[in-house]
Amino acid sequence: MNEVRTSIKISRTINWQWVWVGFCLLVTFHLIPTAVILRLFDYWKGFNILLPLWIFFGLVQTSMYIGYRSAGVTILEPLISSIAYLFILGLAMNAHFQIFSYKKDIFIMLTWMVAGLFCSVLGAWIGEMIQLKKEQCTG
Repeated sequence: MNEVRTSIKISRTINWQWVWVGFCLLVTFHLIPTAVILRLFDYWKGFNILLPLWIFFGLVQTSMYIGYRSAGVTILEPLISSIAYLFILGLAMNAHFQIFSYKKDIFIMLTWMVAGLFCSVLGAWIGEMIQLKKEQCTG
């Protein structure tokens, strides 16, 4: 009996495989291209709107992929992988830009983290909605 879901429900168990997959996808398809672009073109010196858009779009896209491809509901898994990724991204950006003095800019760093985590949950939710619609259409 195939039962079609009509809503999503977050389970209490975490599938660590998808946490690892999400982290690897973010590093491979987001961090490495960002590092190459920063090194080759030195384009994003100072404030530019493209850098935040690149970061947040990458988080949404990767989380959406995980939410869609994984069996069941996986909202927490992209969130956990994004936490680890954003920490490494913050260190990498600080190494390149040297923009954060950790004592005075902690609020900015936390704001970026919260915005990134929101994008991750949003992407996972969108992926789950696409998965749900596909399950409903295929019966």
